[in-house]
Amino acid sequence: MNSQTVQLLFALCLGVYLAPSLVALFRRHPRAPRILVVNVLAGWTLAAWALALWWSLRSDVPAAPRTGFDGDSQRL
Repeated sequence: MNSQTVQLLFALCLGVYLAPSLVALFRRHPRAPRILVVNVLAGWTLAAWALALWWSLRSDVPAAPRTGFDGDSQRL
């Protein structure tokens, strides 16, 4: 394998490894720093990586109530 292939493979692996942190940062998750810590320190275990990914995709902001035409508020 040449040097470019090794660099590309390393970048791809690093991107997959840090995917939960990148998702949290791009989504401006309120707990992004904590997700990053879990991902970097324990992400090498599949369970912690999956937990960090689930956490980064989860929304911590509750859905706002919607108001219908008759003024009743209802949840989505």
